[in-house]
Amino acid sequence: MVLPYADEELGVLTKEGKRNAFLKLLLTITVIDGVAIALYLILVFGLRWDETTPFILLIVITVITGFYFQWQNQKITNK
Repeated sequence: MVLPYADEELGVLTKEGKRNAFLKLLLTITVIDGVAIALYLILVFGLRWDETTPFILLIVITVITGFYFQWQNQKITNK
């Protein structure tokens, strides 16, 4: 059985594939951070929570998404 693109290695992304994967990653991170910011604003202004606790949660979510972005970006650029 022959692969459709026999000259390409498995797991190697083309330039267009890397660009699409990066854009998808960027969109995902932007949506997650946007939801976190919206949740912060709802908790602080809508429910009148103290600003400290939601801000700590916002920082934690931002740091986690930053690490996720670095990890996925490294996987994309090394393929």
